[in-house]
Amino acid sequence: KYFVPSTDINVGERLATFHERCPFKVYMKSKPGFYGIKIWVAADAKTSYLLNLQVYLGKVNNKREVNQGQR
Repeated sequence: KYFVPSTDINVGERLATFHERCPFKVYMKSKPGFYGIKIWVAADAKTSYLLNLQVYLGKVNNKREVNQGQR
């Protein structure tokens, strides 16, 4: 409400390492932890202020989520 982001916004993904049972746990062989919860983050590049955070849930309405980085 009070923060106006700059024109430069970074979008990145993070794998929070997690080894317990979870219906949306993912396997990513390119990450050091391999198994965990995938989190997408949008942040202002100049101030590092977190604008949005989205947890990858796998399927929404029985459709696989795609193009999360673009959204």
